[in-house]
Amino acid sequence: MGVRRVCAALAVTATVAGCGSTAPAQSGRSQLERYLNRVVVEQRRYERTRGEAVSALRHASTVSPDRTWRDAAEQLRKVEREYDRLIGRMDAIAAPVALQKAHAGMIESLQLYERLVANLEGPLGRRDVVAMGRTLSMTTKLGIRANQLRTRWRVAARTRAERLGLSFPVALDHVGRQLLDQTPAA
Repeated sequence: MGVRRVCAALAVTATVAGCGSTAPAQSGRSQLERYLNRVVVEQRRYERTRGEAVSALRHASTVSPDRTWRDAAEQLRKVEREYDRLIGRMDAIAAPVALQKAHAGMIESLQLYERLVANLEGPLGRRDVVAMGRTLSMTTKLGIRANQLRTRWRVAARTRAERLGLSFPVALDHVGRQLLDQTPAA
């Protein structure tokens, strides 16, 4: 076998193995891009769902427990079901290895929001002022924890995108920054 054939065989072997090429980086980029695109879709659904929850609570009377409380509870039951569907869809998304822990946190954040909504729905449906007062501390803690998990995901996903030279989607740039701003994004 001549020197040229040996060099050609080594070049083919190196290319197939990915040595000296950008194939693994491109593969990681495209995997992350597909992942982020799927998360964008679910993030938009999450924002709509969160907006529905906030709307239900805003329409409940702050003066006394009346029919608006039951209406809010009914709306929150729908929101709770949507959170359950969001959890299922997010769980079905295969996260890149580097983001699996952060992705699990994102799913946990949705579970916490689902629990938060369930905690509010019960007292509203029963028009129970005392129980509603008891839930406020717990719901605040759940919301803060969920927000922290979402912030960790955003930081991890943004960092990974930057490392791979990928633009981070604008639609995800506010994830975890919404604790005080209760208006849904456009």
